[in-house]
Amino acid sequence: MDAPPIQYARTDDGVNIAYWTMGDGPPLLWLNVNAAWPWTVVTTLPVSSAWFERIVQRWQLVRYDQRGVGLSRAQDVDHTLDACIKDIDAVLDASGLTQVSLWAGLYTGPLAIAYAVRNPARVARLILWSSFAASDDLRDAPSALAPRAVASGSDWTNLVRSLMIQGLGWSHADDARTFADAALAHTTQEEFEAAHRMSRHDDVTDLLQRIDCPTLVMHPDDAVAPLDLGQRLAANIPGAQLRVFAGESLLPEFCAADEIFDAIVEFLPSDPRASDANDRPTAFRTILFTDLESSTALTQAIGDAKAQDVLHGHNDIVRAALAAHDGEEVKHTGDGIMASFGSAVSAVEAALAIQRDLAGGEIRVRVGLNAGEPIQEEGDLFGGSVQLAARVCDRAEPGQVLVSNVVRELCTGKLFHFADQGEATLKGFPEPVRLFTVTPPDADD
Repeated sequence: MDAPPIQYARTDDGVNIAYWTMGDGPPLLWLNVNAAWPWTVVTTLPVSSAWFERIVQRWQLVRYDQRGVGLSRAQDVDHTLDACIKDIDAVLDASGLTQVSLWAGLYTGPLAIAYAVRNPARVARLILWSSFAASDDLRDAPSALAPRAVASGSDWTNLVRSLMIQGLGWSHADDARTFADAALAHTTQEEFEAAHRMSRHDDVTDLLQRIDCPTLVMHPDDAVAPLDLGQRLAANIPGAQLRVFAGESLLPEFCAADEIFDAIVEFLPSDPRASDANDRPTAFRTILFTDLESSTALTQAIGDAKAQDVLHGHNDIVRAALAAHDGEEVKHTGDGIMASFGSAVSAVEAALAIQRDLAGGEIRVRVGLNAGEPIQEEGDLFGGSVQLAARVCDRAEPGQVLVSNVVRELCTGKLFHFADQGEATLKGFPEPVRLFTVTPPDADD
């Protein structure tokens, strides 16, 4: 996802709040599940970036870094619930928005509830994801290891890594470690402890009956916040709907993402243009790029005609692999082909077939893969997931298949051999990306 311009709003108690707006639909103010993490950290993971790309196709997404955090970093700021409400007011005033729908997750749920009750004219609809009314209810829950660890002053690095694995779930442990590394790079322990709402005793239980906007309570069935906390919210908010989804993660994009997105679409007003078949998010796709090694040098060495013959041979082999593995050619890039697949496994099989069939030829090819939810427009695919796939291909060695971590995870249990190449800083992406080479299984596997 391309980074939008950063803007600043000033609260009435003198704190500068960094905020972003993206998209052109009805406004949706998104409060992160833990406002103590800056948004730079939240969008570190390709799956998360793809999720928000999907959001901005229907809504004008409004995000901000909470006071004292990230680009809103400041010394000795007030982090009480009343003070944090000022952040929202400042952002809405500065952006010229008179009314928004409001999404809040986990720790920011009480803040959103308080804001909706105190500012009923500014909140059109409210979505509460995996949340609660009273911090003490979560703190006392058996699953509340992370809040207790924060309070006990555990080793900071290990705490963050444990918290991320707990929050994303063990099935996403690699993503959790990537997220944790980004959090450690962008947040100090002092900033986190000051801004983390679990260091306080927020309790908005008495406000639930006073929420008068349509409210949707969404909850994963196996998460850090026990389901009964979400059930209590729905039972005490007049007219609230409760939707329960399969998943263990605190982030919706790591649960039943398509079902959750559909539920949001059903509940919130959205931009009707987003339903246009020529300009909409696609389903989750695996993107493959090929790139010929030193094609310019080859042309100079063997001439235009022979170089074109080599390129045509490459094209024939790639297209045969796409046909055999249910891939779709998106476009020719001049020195290679961009394709997409509904299955990560099929994409990897096609990539290995391409390298096998080109082996020993006049030229070698780089192949790079990434997965996400690209934007479809006029037969082409766009967005951060596509850009990352292209950057992965650029990083590959000639004759190599290189994939992002999300592709490796989607192929869990399949007989491919993945070799960890470590983290790489790729052009246009602020955070390192973990990459893996892929080779076929041994013949006797």
